[in-house]
Amino acid sequence: MWRKESREIEIEEYLSLVRGYFRTIWVPLSRKLFIAYSLDITDRKWAEEELVKANNLMSYIIEHSPSGKAVFDRELRHLYASTWFFKVYDVTEKDHIGMRQYEAFPDLPQKIRGGGGAPSGPLRRGREIRERPLRQ
Repeated sequence: MWRKESREIEIEEYLSLVRGYFRTIWVPLSRKLFIAYSLDITDRKWAEEELVKANNLMSYIIEHSPSGKAVFDRELRHLYASTWFFKVYDVTEKDHIGMRQYEAFPDLPQKIRGGGGAPSGPLRRGREIRERPLRQ
């Protein structure tokens, strides 16, 4: 017997015949009657795949960097860090990823901590560097 609390069914699938991703939504109208509509989500799926690839590449580069690198978000939370970073500071990934800089390193001076977020402009002004031709 058909129940009123029956809900719509969503299916995301790749159709090799048309080489695309589609999201089909089936909505029950009665026990034997459904209405279905499909949306082409190929562009979204490809964008998601490219984003995952780029994220994995960035993570790999940072993780295997031969120097102590760390990447932060705008609130200065640790997003990524190199293996070398963890060795140099003798910390674990679990202790730092997701934490703010001053939470991870509570001994930081207040001057370095800043206002709790990333700077909105340059940290300091420097002099212009001009290139000179190499002597031969």
